[in-house]
Amino acid sequence: MKRALIHSYKFSSLGKDWSHRFEWVISSLQDLGYTVFRDKNLSGLNELPILEDDDPVDIIIYNHADIAEIRSKKLPIADSVWFFKPTVPDENTTTLDELGYGSYSSITYDKPPYENIDDDTVLNFFQSTVQDWISTSSCKWGENHFKETEIPYEDFYLIVGQCGGDAVVTRQDFGGYFEKLEAIVKELLLVDKQRQVVVKLHPYTDGPMENPNQCDIKKPLAKKLESFSPRVKVYYDHSSIHSYLPDCRAVFVGNSGAGFEAMMHDKPIISFCQPEYHWVTYDLRKTCDILNALDFNWWNYSSQRKFLYWYMEKYCFYDYNSAKKRIEELLEEQIEYRVNFL
Repeated sequence: MKRALIHSYKFSSLGKDWSHRFEWVISSLQDLGYTVFRDKNLSGLNELPILEDDDPVDIIIYNHADIAEIRSKKLPIADSVWFFKPTVPDENTTTLDELGYGSYSSITYDKPPYENIDDDTVLNFFQSTVQDWISTSSCKWGENHFKETEIPYEDFYLIVGQCGGDAVVTRQDFGGYFEKLEAIVKELLLVDKQRQVVVKLHPYTDGPMENPNQCDIKKPLAKKLESFSPRVKVYYDHSSIHSYLPDCRAVFVGNSGAGFEAMMHDKPIISFCQPEYHWVTYDLRKTCDILNALDFNWWNYSSQRKFLYWYMEKYCFYDYNSAKKRIEELLEEQIEYRVNFL
């Protein structure tokens, strides 16, 4: 009997916005001949039997974690270990990866085959699916979760902020995220003497993802950044990212899902924490390199569009059929790995 386990680490309580995504995964595994269990500490998915024995399982699925974290904590390992993570741009889209999520995922290290996608397929995707995401102000918390707002600037640099305690800018990077943000603002003011610099802080900067020893970060950070120059404006409300993107000149991101939203609006992306989409961004490793990034000779509009299509349609899953396809791909990759290893 083939067995799979949904593990309780890292979030043992599954909210309603995750349950339906796990149900697609569970149904897919069951249709592929697996008996699916949950561990005893998992709250949610109560229709699944609890794994009561210590016999090995073939697949373990963790959420919001990575393989290094699992190994360091000596948590159970199986032949296949996958990591579940909801992502942009809506309440359905999810990643399932054998390494982790965000910048610590397989596609950060192995270049995906996005360049093979034909132009007509990508154009249709942008004219239908992408336009629908934009028009409904979609995000991973659902449609119209954030409010539209008017941005009184044009041709400005947009810097998208993240939560300082989020693992994607701590464990997946080397920390000091807000210091990097400050350095980018200062360098932009130095190399471009005219354009506005707009910083959109993460709406949950002071929220549950923050360092528990920090509080009320947004207001003092905004005040500090705006003190650098009258050309710096910081927003930290619950406004939609889609309000900022249409008229900006370029987008600076660390490892934010907003990078994908920038792709929806065909904006050049300058990334500084090597996200999984660094393949189609300017890979900013030094603050003094910002001037070179601003010539935009590196930007490939077509490749960026192809990457967005590949990521959303080929890598992520968003319903039962796409979940099953992703699982079949992961199982096939495991077979190929074993053959090559042996």
